[in-house]
Order: sequence, then C-alpha cells, then structure tokens
Amino acid sequence: MFRWVPYAMVRIAAFFVAGILLGIYQPQLGITTRLTLTGALAVLYFVISLRYPRQRAWVGTIGLVAIAAFGYTHVYWSSDRNRPGHLATMADSVRAYEAVVVGGPHERDKSIKYKVEVVQVLNEDWHPAHGSLNLYISRKDSARLQYGDRILLKGRPHELTPPQNPGEFDFRRYLSFQNVYHQHFLRPGEWRLLERGHRKGALFYANQARAWCTRVLRQNISGEREQAIAMALVLGVTDGIDTDLQNAYAASGAMHVLAVSGLHVGILYGIILLLMKPLERMASSRWWVAGVSLVLLWGFAFVTGLSPSVLRAVTMFSFVAV
Repeated sequence: MFRWVPYAMVRIAAFFVAGILLGIYQPQLGITTRLTLTGALAVLYFVISLRYPRQRAWVGTIGLVAIAAFGYTHVYWSSDRNRPGHLATMADSVRAYEAVVVGGPHERDKSIKYKVEVVQVLNEDWHPAHGSLNLYISRKDSARLQYGDRILLKGRPHELTPPQNPGEFDFRRYLSFQNVYHQHFLRPGEWRLLERGHRKGALFYANQARAWCTRVLRQNISGEREQAIAMALVLGVTDGIDTDLQNAYAASGAMHVLAVSGLHVGILYGIILLLMKPLERMASSRWWVAGVSLVLLWGFAFVTGLSPSVLRAVTMFSFVAV
C-alpha cells in the first residue's frame, strides 16, 4: 500500500498549502493571534521533541500544525494591504497622487491598461504611500507610457468591486493575489508625465526589447489577426486576440499554443543547440553552449514577461544546459 507519511516534503507542503488556503478563505484572525498561535506551536514542538524524544507521533503532529499555522500567517504578511501606509487606508481622501509604471501597456477596445505603483499621495499635503493599481487611459490620448515612467495623476483611485452575481468569477480576489486592490479610469488631461524611464533595470530593458519586437512584428506582418497570433506565439502578448479567435482555438483544443510556455522554451533550446553544434569540436564547447543557452533562455523569459510557466521551463532547461 502506498504511504505518503515517509515523504517529508509531501507532508510539509500539504500542511503549508492547507494553512495558505485557510488564510485565504477564513482570514478573520488578526496578525497578533496568528503570530501567537504560530509561536506557541513552535515552542511546544521544540519542548516536546527535547523532553520526550520518543513521542515522535505527537512531535510530528505538532510540527505539521505549526507549519500550517505558518502558512496561515504567511497569507497576511504577503499582502501589501496589511503594511502601514498602504493606499487602501487613505484612498477615499486622495486628491492626486504620483506613481511609477511597472506593467503594460495592454490595449483594450477603448483604453490602454497599465499597472502602476503609488509613490506618494496628496491629501492635505504630500506624503509617502505605497500600493499597486490598474490604470486605464483613453485610447484618444495620443501620449503613450512605458515601463519606469513617473507620472502625476489627478483624482482618486477606486477600490475594485466584488462580483455582483452568484457564482460569478471573483476578479477582485484574483487581482488581490497580485497585490492589486484599486483601479483608476482617466480621461485626457487628468495625468501628466513627470519623467521618462525613471526606474531603470533589467525589467526596463526587457520591456524595451519587448516593445521593439512588437514593432518589428507589426511592420513585417500584414493583417491584425495575423499580427495578434504572431505576438501571442512569440512574445506572449495576447491583447490583440479577439473573442472569436479565442473560441476558434479553444474549439480545436489548441488554446495552449497562444500562451508562451514550456513548449516554446523547448523549441528555443533546440534551436540554440542546433546553432551551437559546430562548436562541439572545441575543448570548452560544453561551457560555451551552456553560457549562451542560459543568456538566451533567461533573456527570452524576461522579454516575454516572466510568466510562471516560462519561469518553470527556463529553470528546468537551465539545469539541463549546465
């Protein structure tokens, strides 16, 4: 008979996940109670394990419950909303605020969506704040933002609304896992660019490369649908995929092709190995192939937005390459 007990990581992971799920669906306990419970269980675990070393069943049970309690507490700490100075504690009184673009653009029918991080807010006076929100700018506005831009916005963001119908997908909860709790729809003239490329780093240059690839695909591929499919296949940009096209791929069972995943990473790794094949005669060819593979694979991961599926695949192929 298969027994899961001998597998330590299965036990630990199962109770940790159980604690996380409990924290998501039953978040009533405050942080003081959570920390007290977790600390008490941890102390009890060490006391019993030292004083009664033969009572392995009790020691193991208390240890697993402590791990579940840690998972329950982790949910609280992982939410930016529970940190002091979060936008949620002052959004109703905000008159204006300053933010930095950290995601997007994602084009919609009538607007362009960006993800921004709040830097400071204006109530009676300017003071530091933090929090992420989705920003929607009208397509009629000719100006375009890019990653790292620092902007000034007029008005106050609005908290995301819960689902209005029974059984409806809870989009607010989905965004809360990304620490996004607010949104702001802007009309032309309600925002101003303060500084272009204020925040530069690996993600800034990855977004620049992604924008360049998007322009190249649009210049060399005719037809909006064809452009949308090419950008989805190569860059993971699905903004141009309309509902009819999604339904067509879903009906054929090929919906996963439109999302950049391990399949694309595997194809890229195969192409790299094929191109590097002439170097096999060199004494240090293995290290050259490994180095080039790591650079190109991780570069591809950054350009495509560091989605979880790509990160998993690139990590796996990195171990294979080395």
